[in-house]
Amino acid sequence: MPMMALMLTALLGFVGLTVDVGSALLDKTSAQGASDAASLAAASELREGNSVEAATAAAHTFAATNGFQHGEDGVSVTVSIPPESGPYAGSSLYAEVSIHGPSEVRFARVVGINLLNIGVRSVAGSALEVIEKAPPRALFALQTGCSATDPFKVSGSDNFIIGGIHSNSTVDTSGSYNLLSEGDNTGVCSLSNGGSGNVFDPSYQNSPELPDPLGYTYSDVPCTRTFTSDTDLTSVNSVWVNDDPNTNQLLPGVYCSTGKLTLSASDVTGTVTLVAQQELSISGSNFNIKPYWNDVLLFTTSSTSSAADLSGSGGTWEGYIYVPNGKAKLNGSGNFSVKGAVIGGNIELSGSGVTVDSTDFTDNTEEILSSVKLFE
Repeated sequence: MPMMALMLTALLGFVGLTVDVGSALLDKTSAQGASDAASLAAASELREGNSVEAATAAAHTFAATNGFQHGEDGVSVTVSIPPESGPYAGSSLYAEVSIHGPSEVRFARVVGINLLNIGVRSVAGSALEVIEKAPPRALFALQTGCSATDPFKVSGSDNFIIGGIHSNSTVDTSGSYNLLSEGDNTGVCSLSNGGSGNVFDPSYQNSPELPDPLGYTYSDVPCTRTFTSDTDLTSVNSVWVNDDPNTNQLLPGVYCSTGKLTLSASDVTGTVTLVAQQELSISGSNFNIKPYWNDVLLFTTSSTSSAADLSGSGGTWEGYIYVPNGKAKLNGSGNFSVKGAVIGGNIELSGSGVTVDSTDFTDNTEEILSSVKLFE
């Protein structure tokens, strides 16, 4: 009889433990649902651009609504933005919610188990969707008004503009045998085609004004180094490999000047963004330079008629040439190529054998925040 009593007690204990474990699993499922809802609520706040505090408050509200109030009945709700662990640790677009607490024990006490703890974790964030973007126009003049002086002028010959053009004012092609192809060719005002043999494919069309496709200001630029006076980079040893301009290789970075910025050399290579608050003057042969920051190669905020005076022979300049307030003057020869786009208040393209091609200098895709979903 004593043996039977002991065995019965143990059997009842194991049956009770099974019941209590099942109950704990149900509690854990409920906690997981609350954690999922809370993390999704926090991620939705972040996607809308709201603060971390607002996202944290939303997470606690949803957890409480689903039966898990922080600090009540031994429940702990922890919100971490960004997550503290996992593949999304450190990313401010993601929210981590952890819920811990006791699950009530009814029968397993007979075998000495007084408490079962549950713990769950969820991470939610903004999913990224890749969309196709239209490539930028190869030449884009921002100045408005049909009486504006030379907002857009092509005076050279045998130049290739691939990717279309746009002018918020008039377009004047006084040169000859220029090809403008593979993109919309538009302007707000009239086309003055005074040259000969110029081809618009597709044909020139009138259109409404279009906004600045970039919209950057000087304060947006993360300058690697800033010069506070007129600067000729050719004489600044520290921006060249081995501190030697004769290497013809610029160190990677964003070089800014609150004055004028000048570079005149040959066979220059490098990954740089050159920025000036006054005139920007770049010239040379066989340059092969690429942009360091946001596809911007050259940027000046000058509003003068010589804001950007750029000339080249041979070689390739890649990226945006951005002169939103003044005139961008581009003069090239000898199969000189801009693999990018020129955006200026005014634009003047002269010379011969110049190619400006905006169709493939970026991947023409963009990642956007498309939805909020659970990731863990």
